[in-house]
Amino acid sequence: MIISGSSENFCRVAPIFDANGNQIVVKSKTKVTYESQESKEKLSLQKLSALYKSKPSHIIYQEAYSTSAPDGDKQINYAKNVTQVDSVTWLHSLCSPILLSYSKPINDSNAHALMVL
Repeated sequence: MIISGSSENFCRVAPIFDANGNQIVVKSKTKVTYESQESKEKLSLQKLSALYKSKPSHIIYQEAYSTSAPDGDKQINYAKNVTQVDSVTWLHSLCSPILLSYSKPINDSNAHALMVL
């Protein structure tokens, strides 16, 4: 019932890469952002959120909002009314496979190859 009509608000932890393109493992001190599967929008959790410290791998949110960063230079997108999703295997029967497909990010060499085709 939680995701009924809200499959586009399903997010996973956005992968973090170092300068060499190697994926960094999320640890307790790592700041994570979540990636919306449909819009690829990057979202954060508020520090007062009950899920902030636990850093669940998958979440679903009711709405997203933006606010200015403390330094005022950029906007930060936050997820509001967040629920942790423990297992995603059952989501495949409810959501479009396009929304739940995972792939490696396109790097510059792949992007160039895609543009040539």
